[in-house]
Amino acid sequence: MNSLPRAVGLTYYLFLVLSILSISACEKQAEELFDITGNYCTFRDGINGPVSSQLSIMADSTERNDFIISNISGYTNSSNAFLEIGVQRLSNRLVILPYNVIIANGNDMSIEGQGSINNNGTIDFEISITQDEVSTYKLFLNSDLNNIIGDYADATNKVSLGITESTFALSNNDLRYNFKMIHDQNDGCGIVIPRQTTTNTSTNEEIGCEAELFYTGEKLIGELRISLNNWQTIESIALELQ
Repeated sequence: MNSLPRAVGLTYYLFLVLSILSISACEKQAEELFDITGNYCTFRDGINGPVSSQLSIMADSTERNDFIISNISGYTNSSNAFLEIGVQRLSNRLVILPYNVIIANGNDMSIEGQGSINNNGTIDFEISITQDEVSTYKLFLNSDLNNIIGDYADATNKVSLGITESTFALSNNDLRYNFKMIHDQNDGCGIVIPRQTTTNTSTNEEIGCEAELFYTGEKLIGELRISLNNWQTIESIALELQ
């Protein structure tokens, strides 16, 4: 058997070793999938403003799906259609294949969803529930209040969240608002700021305010409502701040 020339042989063996290491690295990378089971929150537009509820993502013991999302509606008397929703995982993609169910009142309801798992283990996931109209549920991890304290802003608005008091600097419809609000309600899904009276330091006028704020792991979202005439009229400001 003829042996390879020394230079060619070294090159060949080096190529072989690098190939093996490359294959091993790819296999290792493919195996490093984040575990997304745990407690989450939802965010959706309700009749009276943003609504959030707690749910859990679990492995499906029946193996028909990769995961089960439990009780997405957050209501104890929820239809069975909401209690367990199957989710398929394709690498870092999450999919709820479209399906129809008959709910308690005899109406037809369709459910579908899709999302992705980010490099830091958080997920971007939207679930659409369609009856007479579409309701979109956005999922994000529970957040401890201490983890969301800080400043959030976009080009026109800024919110500085504290433990019991937060400061707002907002611009809406050519009006400027600078005020503080007191809050103490936090359930891991967000901060609900009850209706209260405060002073808009931009005009030195008293205004009424209330808000629901939710931290998704990447940004602060929610809605703030302001009234200048004792809640006879309401101005709503949607927030999506980094």
